Amino acid sequence: METVRKSLDIDTEEIIRSIYDCSQYWESRSDEYPFFTLGKSAYLDGKTDAYYEVSAWLNDILLGHFYGLYESVIHVLQEELEEPIELAHDLALPGFHIFPSSIKFLSIAGNWHQDYPQTTLG
Repeated sequence: METVRKSLDIDTEEIIRSIYDCSQYWESRSDEYPFFTLGKSAYLDGKTDAYYEVSAWLNDILLGHFYGLYESVIHVLQEELEEPIELAHDLALPGFHIFPSSIKFLSIAGNWHQDYPQTTLG
């Protein structure tokens, strides 16, 4: 894992600024807690028509703001896995879960879980 950390050269402050620059595209995921996503998510949206309809144009926005991040992650994965890695442009690109600071989060805890996008999306 040390190799991965050394190979991935990203500016987290720039990524955070870009996430906030895209706030008009954040999708609220809870009426009770401040939880948003930037980009469609297989486990939340994968079985809906909106997953495919919105991903088509939202992928362009994500690539426009985070192209360098995607390229860096792809590069590291290719090195670590020793095989070609590509983005599937007919599916939603990896996005972001956004949890703004809130006192409400002091009263709950997240549950460890696994998502299976390959099952959800076929």
